[in-house]
Amino acid sequence: MNISSFLKKNKDENCYFDSIYLTGLSLLNGRRIFQANEMLRKVEKHILSFAEKQSMKSTGFNLIQSPHHNSSSESYKHLLKAAKIELIIADSLSPYSQLEEKIYSYRKVTELFMGNKSDISNSNANTLKCKEDAYTALIKLQPNLLKFLVHTLSDNQEPIKLACLRSLDYLLEILGGSIGNSFTQLLRYILSSLQTTKIVIDKSNMSTFEIT
Repeated sequence: MNISSFLKKNKDENCYFDSIYLTGLSLLNGRRIFQANEMLRKVEKHILSFAEKQSMKSTGFNLIQSPHHNSSSESYKHLLKAAKIELIIADSLSPYSQLEEKIYSYRKVTELFMGNKSDISNSNANTLKCKEDAYTALIKLQPNLLKFLVHTLSDNQEPIKLACLRSLDYLLEILGGSIGNSFTQLLRYILSSLQTTKIVIDKSNMSTFEIT
């Protein structure tokens, strides 16, 4: 936090938000969920603001409110970054005591992945909480949420990848076979990952192996 304050005073914006992001992850490791998510949302808000500026700069008007996005555009790339931060937040929330907030975050992740900055990013979360049960709420986000999670499995940041894997586990636990054809995409990704994984067999104990 002291480093963040120093960077803010020196107007080093990029490093300042990087330090806020790392502080948020550190707080998550300490199970200080509320404080961590405040930090992460601050970074997310900055990324969304930057995405909007990029969209205005390149087109003259705001395209990122539309789900018909250009996946190669700079503004959409920043929406994906924001979605990944929101995914970390969603993963940190309890599916028991914070279910409404968790569903809200997964809905926000899906909207951002679809290229929608949407009203959801600027509204009070309390007015957007979902009163539905987890199954009903999550099934409405398919197949887009699952597509995003499969896409994010290849991310090179460990906190994002772990949040993705835990979210997939949660999604499969809640929805099971209801994810339908999307399960094929997930299985295809897992199999393609295994093809690039080197397996070292311990010949002294053929019943065990180590994946490196």
